[in-house]
Amino acid sequence: MTPALNENAKPVNGEGNTTATDPVTSYARDVVAGRIVTGQLVKLACQRHLNDLETASARGLRFDLSEALAAIDFWEICPHLKGRAAKRGETLKLEGWQRFIIGSVYGWKRADGSRRFRVAWVEVARKNGKSTLLYPAGLFALALDGEEGAEVYSVATKRDQARLVFDLAKRAVTRNPDLAEMIQPFAFSLTCAESFGKFEAVSSDADTLDGLNPSAALCDEIHKWPHRSLWDVIETGMGAREQPLMWAITTAGEDGGEDVYGQEHDYTVQVLEGVVQDDARFGYIACIDPEDDWTDPKVVVKANPNLGVSVFAPEIAAQVERGKRIPAFANEVKRLRLGRRTQDGEAAIPLNLWDAARELKLTRDALKGLPCWSALDLANTSDFAALCHLFPLTEDLEPAPEPERPGVWAYIWRLWIPEETENPIGIRLREIAEPWIADGWVQVTAGTGVDPTAIEADVIADTQFFDLRGLAFDPFNAQTVANRFALEGIQVFQFPQRLSSFSEPTKLFLDDLAAGRTRHNGNAAARWMARNVVLNGNGAGHRMPSRKRSSQKIDGIVAAIMARGLAAVKGGESGGRFYETNGVEVV
Repeated sequence: MTPALNENAKPVNGEGNTTATDPVTSYARDVVAGRIVTGQLVKLACQRHLNDLETASARGLRFDLSEALAAIDFWEICPHLKGRAAKRGETLKLEGWQRFIIGSVYGWKRADGSRRFRVAWVEVARKNGKSTLLYPAGLFALALDGEEGAEVYSVATKRDQARLVFDLAKRAVTRNPDLAEMIQPFAFSLTCAESFGKFEAVSSDADTLDGLNPSAALCDEIHKWPHRSLWDVIETGMGAREQPLMWAITTAGEDGGEDVYGQEHDYTVQVLEGVVQDDARFGYIACIDPEDDWTDPKVVVKANPNLGVSVFAPEIAAQVERGKRIPAFANEVKRLRLGRRTQDGEAAIPLNLWDAARELKLTRDALKGLPCWSALDLANTSDFAALCHLFPLTEDLEPAPEPERPGVWAYIWRLWIPEETENPIGIRLREIAEPWIADGWVQVTAGTGVDPTAIEADVIADTQFFDLRGLAFDPFNAQTVANRFALEGIQVFQFPQRLSSFSEPTKLFLDDLAAGRTRHNGNAAARWMARNVVLNGNGAGHRMPSRKRSSQKIDGIVAAIMARGLAAVKGGESGGRFYETNGVEVV
């Protein structure tokens, strides 16, 4: 469930200090209270910190203020390397938002004393001091992280880009005597005799990087990375390290769902929203909110936390004015200066509506013997498969006397995932699904693909447990399974994955949710899938879920919409129709 914003969390950390001496918690409290203007995602990051101060000890986590302050102090001995401050020989002076990020990343600890966060994802608009955050992180990891044989890499797809952060770090060492005492600069590397460590820039395709054992990676401008193979090689190479850290700092990207930026951005948002529990992922995403008018000067600060320091309102205002005059330039302004992703689909299902429809009384036992319409989605048996049962009920959750006009439509699911997988995306899905498996929301089947025999057995068991009136399926990849169901006496209906089949059911499904006519059993995995849904459509206003544009798996919601369509047509609710193909009815 999306965390409720509450500024009154206890200001106590692992060392017993108050927020008066704690810049991390002070910033979080100011943001949640509205004293600092930010977007919703930054508020969620701050509320997460406040919530964890109260509850994270039960998960073996603690906040060590002394470690947070030590990291902040290190950043502030590093020199400015650009602009007038560099000419004056000044060291970095961190702003509140930068102290929050650094203090969070280095202050939160696990029970064994190692660092909590393994990935630090930071998004801010251009000219907000990304290099100020990134290059000292490399020096800290090289000399002060306690990692024997440290390997620190500045990473990008092109060598020139990878060298930008490395070169800043090298210049800092040559300019600062304190740093020079710990770190030795060479042409293409920095070394630390005490840690036997090295800091280098790396790039090129992922195949040439196999064998690296990074303790820290500084990944700059992820939105420019064309695919995730480089990310995966770096991340998997960290497996043997005690407390690896992957910094990812970027401006907003364009397309979501297919590239590494889209996937990792959306995953971070899900962590901040509480859709996914991942104590190893830190996120700070500064952007204007979806409902904000991008031309309103009051929202600029949401994407530009360094406003008035390294980026200035008149410059952004001039670019906004140009964007208003030249539509082709508007998307660049929204993305690069205001943090709004462009050419990207909007989430179709608001989580507040989804959460409001949760009904814990919808257990299998409570629904035993009741009539339902069902749908099976086997979109990709190498990850998730989904079965959804849809029950027409009264608002009191009793059987509807007129099933075609129920008070509410109630959904429950069976979700399956294979026990084994070899590809990185499948491994990530298994990691995401672990708490859902433990809570019984997702079932595991043997092998590297979802076992069709296990699915068949579960579907047949459900037909004996519920009064199943019909089962919709996609003929593209479930025809064989459906034929066996038909032999068992189950009434099956083809539901092709095309716009003409999905348009009306999608509208009904979303209209029900908006009108408060939806109930579901609170399946946490289905909630995650609901959060992922993005729609495709045409000029006539017809829409359906898009697997390609959605950031992650949506199988459970696709099955729910199929079940809603089957109920509408076969239950006599809509004007839709079926036709016959080889004796099988088709939606």
